[in-house]
Amino acid sequence: FGKTIADDITLIASGLKEIADGEETDLNRKIAVTSNDEIGDLVKAFNKVQERERKYIQDIKNQQKVIVEREKLVSLGQMISGLTHNLKTPLMSLSVAISSLTDLVEEYQASIGDRRVTDQDHYEIAAEMGSWLTEMKPYCDYMTDVLETIKGQVAQGKTSLGSYFTIGELLKRIEIITYYELTKSGCCIDYDIEVNPDLKISGEISDLIQVLENLISNSVQ
Repeated sequence: FGKTIADDITLIASGLKEIADGEETDLNRKIAVTSNDEIGDLVKAFNKVQERERKYIQDIKNQQKVIVEREKLVSLGQMISGLTHNLKTPLMSLSVAISSLTDLVEEYQASIGDRRVTDQDHYEIAAEMGSWLTEMKPYCDYMTDVLETIKGQVAQGKTSLGSYFTIGELLKRIEIITYYELTKSGCCIDYDIEVNPDLKISGEISDLIQVLENLISNSVQ
């Protein structure tokens, strides 16, 4: 009987020490109540303490999840704000190109049936249209890259089995994401790449981008 009492007290003392020291312990484990005396009351009290500690830790974890999600949203908002700013230049350039193409189309339509317009004039108008279209393509490609980057970062964490990316793709997205902050702060990134840009890396690119973006942002600040 004495040994049973001593074992219960030792178990309670050990459990309380683990909780007090913040050690990893099974908070779902409960000590069986084997008596209705003071020892039984002590066991009940310990079980209550352990249950409250378990609930307290769960509350902290839930709060941490909320904080992490908020930080992700803030980071995402800042990223989208910067990327939106990046789109202004190509959009303005495309607007100018479209306006110029519109003028050329009107000029070409007006020339139909006009005998004073030579074949050389037609070739020149067509060449100018082609020139504007050629100038528009890089802006369209850049905007596609920006939208793909936003899409990738918004959907981060949804890793697909067997996914991979190249060093070149990683650098391109990093440049897009950090361009606004770097330009605004007057900073720049010096690259020292000693591997083939086509080198493939297995993993989720958005996770690595998030890490590198945080490092670059901290460096800028």
